Amino acid sequence: MTSKKTKIMNLFAKIMRGVTESIGKWSRTRPHQELFYRAIGGPTFHGKALEVGCEDGDDCIYLKKKGIDITGIDPKKGAIESARKKATQLGLDIPFIHADPSKLPFKSGSFDALYSKYDMRKLEEKRVIPEMARVLKKGGILYLACGIGSFDTKRKAVDPKKPKAIRWHTRKKKVMKIVEKYFDVIEEQKYEAPATKPFPQHIHKDYFIIAKKR
Repeated sequence: MTSKKTKIMNLFAKIMRGVTESIGKWSRTRPHQELFYRAIGGPTFHGKALEVGCEDGDDCIYLKKKGIDITGIDPKKGAIESARKKATQLGLDIPFIHADPSKLPFKSGSFDALYSKYDMRKLEEKRVIPEMARVLKKGGILYLACGIGSFDTKRKAVDPKKPKAIRWHTRKKKVMKIVEKYFDVIEEQKYEAPATKPFPQHIHKDYFIIAKKR
């Protein structure tokens, strides 16, 4: 009998091979947006979703095309301007807001689902994850993708002299501890994904968490 973990990872691999709609170089190789879409019920989802750390809007655009009512926020003003420009060119009405992820400009319980690949650094998870929980309604779904680091094909750190430079988010145990204060974890998995330019020989080691707010 195939285990639940094996089924999840087989699905992840299948989606990774098949997702081609997204226009972003990272999105083409990382099917988080499709897993999020399925986690919230796909076409049966009729609530409001938020992406924290939307960067230049590629994932929001992908999900909007799927029929999801989504808002994107990012702390980088340039990224928001780029996202707005892309959405306008495609004729899509997506609110893109320049904001600090640790101080989300929304009332408590404003969203039914939250999606994030935000690059938390310098202990930001202690401020950002509670904010994610605050703006989600009870029973809302959190999809959080976190990076462990970037390695070459021999599993050595890309730059051993600068280990902090290759760590994107934070250690899984720290993130899980905070997530579990507010959420019931539905699924959490580690995975590896091939990198894109400028380091195609590298492998990214990441994990994702799907959870429901208590």
